[in-house]
Amino acid sequence: MSNKPLGTPRPLWKVISLSVVTFTLYYGWYNWIIQEELRSQYWAKQQGIIVDDVVADNIPFLSTI
Repeated sequence: MSNKPLGTPRPLWKVISLSVVTFTLYYGWYNWIIQEELRSQYWAKQQGIIVDDVVADNIPFLSTI
């Protein structure tokens, strides 16, 4: 092993801020996907189409959105 340093560490403010941005983007994407699925199930039920989804049927407060 060499005594040479591998590089300079990233500043803490940059690590925290980029982590917040990444979390916000991931959470927004995840929330959009879930809402889109629930919205499509809601409209399918309104039109009388049978939706066979165990999760949406077992969690009634989510299927009323």
